[in-house]
Amino acid sequence: MNVDPATLTEAERAAGGAHRLPASLAAALDALSADTMLMDALGPLRSNAYLAVKRSEAAHFAQSTDPHYECFHHFTKI
Repeated sequence: MNVDPATLTEAERAAGGAHRLPASLAAALDALSADTMLMDALGPLRSNAYLAVKRSEAAHFAQSTDPHYECFHHFTKI
């Protein structure tokens, strides 16, 4: 892409083969679980465990009313 995809219409992005990234952790996990190549590469035990842990995190973050809670949780635990 030679331009910022955010400046394009949906039709222009589709014509260029550009797709939006998932807007949430839950949407990203849905996309991952639908990707048979990645899920097969991870194997059934690892893929199921990863999805379970991340879906649990998504549910936990969804309960917070603080818009910065998820970032704080991820980036201050070093």
